[in-house]
Order: sequence, then structure tokens, then C-alpha cells
Amino acid sequence: MYADRTINTTLEKPRWVERWLSVFRDSCNVRLACHAAGIDRRDVYHYRDADPEFAQAWRDAEEDATDLLEAEARTRARKTSDVLLIFLLKAHRPEKFRDVSRIEHLIGKMNGEQLDQFIAERLAAVTAGGEAGAGLAALTAGDAAEESTE
Repeated sequence: MYADRTINTTLEKPRWVERWLSVFRDSCNVRLACHAAGIDRRDVYHYRDADPEFAQAWRDAEEDATDLLEAEARTRARKTSDVLLIFLLKAHRPEKFRDVSRIEHLIGKMNGEQLDQFIAERLAAVTAGGEAGAGLAALTAGDAAEESTE
């Protein structure tokens, strides 16, 4: 039984719920879960809106699916993918591996002309397909020289 908030009544729990949640938990894909449960996707969205207990089960299943994806990303990162490894480090150690931390610090020290130059260099590097951090490296070197003279 569930309380349907959309029509203020209590209804039987649909038979497809457990199958849908099981497939969704493994795939995090609404379409695949609906196909496996033999229902239309509109039905599952209506049921989620109508039943808070199912809505919570949906969120829990989505978290489980995301945990599986993260575990797979870790496995691939260790074996073959530097890019995945970088993303995982950024996600779990943002204070150390986040790109923006140093940029925010530098931008706060820039005057208008330096900021314009920095943006222009970054855009040129990205457009040319070159190293996007080239302007940042030059500014960082300038910062280091400036700090050593203070």
C-alpha cells in the first residue's frame, strides 16, 4: 500500500516496483529499468511523485548505482586511465587537486590589465588547442618573483 499524494488516497504498491529498483540500482538508467519492468517511463515518474517512500528508494538506488560507477572508475584509473585518476583525485581531494584554487588566488591579486591579459592568453591557448595553463604558469612565475622581492 502507498499513499498517493496526487489524489489523496491509498493504493496497492505496483508489482513492478522491486524489479524496476533492482535494474535501476545496477544501471542508473530509467529507460532500461522501465523496459525491464514492462512499464512506461511516465508511470515511474508519476509513482515517484505520488509516493514519498518510492521517491526515497529511487534516490537510494541512484546512490548505489553511482557508487558502482565510482568503483569501476577507480579500477580503470588504477589500470589504464590517468584522466580518471585525475578526476577521482579532484573529487576526493579538491583542496589539493582542484584547478580553481590557485587561479582564484591569482585573480584576486591581478589588476584589470593583468586580468585581461590572463583571459586573452587562456582563450588563445584553448582555441589553439595548446596548453591552457601557459598563461597561468607565466603569472605564477611572476608572482614568485614578486613575492621574493617583498
